Amino acid sequence: MMFKRKKIGLALGGGGVRSVSSLGVIENLEKSGYKIRYIAGTSMGAVVGALYSYYLDTDKVKGALNRLTKSENYKKMSKEFSEKLEVLSDDPKENSVFKVKFKKYFSLLALFNKIKNNLSIIDKSYVKPVIDEIIPDINIEDLKLPFCCVAVNIKSGKRVEFRKGSLRKAIMGTVAIPGIIEPEEYDNMLLSDGVITSLTPVNEARRLGGNYIIAVEVMPRLTMSIKFKSGIDVLDRANRITAYNLHQSILKDADLVISPPVKNIYWANFDKINYCIKAGESASFGIEGRIR
Repeated sequence: MMFKRKKIGLALGGGGVRSVSSLGVIENLEKSGYKIRYIAGTSMGAVVGALYSYYLDTDKVKGALNRLTKSENYKKMSKEFSEKLEVLSDDPKENSVFKVKFKKYFSLLALFNKIKNNLSIIDKSYVKPVIDEIIPDINIEDLKLPFCCVAVNIKSGKRVEFRKGSLRKAIMGTVAIPGIIEPEEYDNMLLSDGVITSLTPVNEARRLGGNYIIAVEVMPRLTMSIKFKSGIDVLDRANRITAYNLHQSILKDADLVISPPVKNIYWANFDKINYCIKAGESASFGIEGRIR
């Protein structure tokens, strides 16, 4: 059959828990008889891709992710994220506008003072134990599938494609969200989240050897229902427009793009793991009829 001659490569995009929807896509590919030959991942997409490349079993990957969310290391990290980042949105439980603004002002001031004197809001001492717990301590070249993890060296501004070397180090680099998680030092580089240049690493998957690239992308769409209240809103919108258009130009090089309906899920809400997997299954249903 024709599909057996295709060397399928997956490009798994970053997006926090939304990236876990890739597992649902992988399950449907397996059920339809397609063999995945290569995987490239960015940020949380790299975590999912690394785990599948290690286990070659979606049930084991699901189990690892669900166990992780119950671990003490994860709970500590989640608490730190919640305390530091929830101030960026209004508290729906607080009905006093004055109290909300008062608390938010001083919380944001504390965040500003931290990031002014540090490389990030969240110290990597909260993140590393979580990565060490879920990612095996092996080299990338020892995985069962050819795998590429994408990060950015913020010293040089260049994209870095990890195809060998420490898997944990590469993952720590690609999940280091700029300004949020501390960058990773590695081989005289300072690594940050791969989404800066390759939100969904299509070309990286092709360079691995794939001749048919399936991209799983979870980037939220640009909406028109936005109110600009300050110059910060305008700057944020400008950055989102730049990222969105870069992403769309990258996706044009994919042979098939799958967009699970998870765009409205908050990236750090890992209670939604199973929901996102089901969304990936739904978005890729009947995939055998879409691969040409």
